[in-house]
Amino acid sequence: MELRAIGEPEGGIMHELLAEMKERITGIADALTQLEQRDHAQTGLYNLQAHLLNLLELIERDAGITAAADDLLSTATAFIEGDHPARGCLLREAFQRFQDRLQSAHLSEHGRILGLE
Repeated sequence: MELRAIGEPEGGIMHELLAEMKERITGIADALTQLEQRDHAQTGLYNLQAHLLNLLELIERDAGITAAADDLLSTATAFIEGDHPARGCLLREAFQRFQDRLQSAHLSEHGRILGLE
């Protein structure tokens, strides 16, 4: 999966949040790569769930981000259960939408407690 930059770090809180988000998105991209390998699909799906939950804990609740995360997880589940030729494209598009939504993310209280500010 292609990892897209989430903006330019500007220092301070945003720099820390962006660094953490980039690390989590890299984990999500790796999980999606696992998911595309038939022998590792279930592990990839499990890792995707874990990385999404971990990332969502770091940011404030946002309906758009939550919807995009749900869409990505649903698409990933359908990917391993189906055999439609367009499923790879659908998975990449869902990942792209999720990354697009993360552009508006803000650090959550949990993220602050973890020292990301």
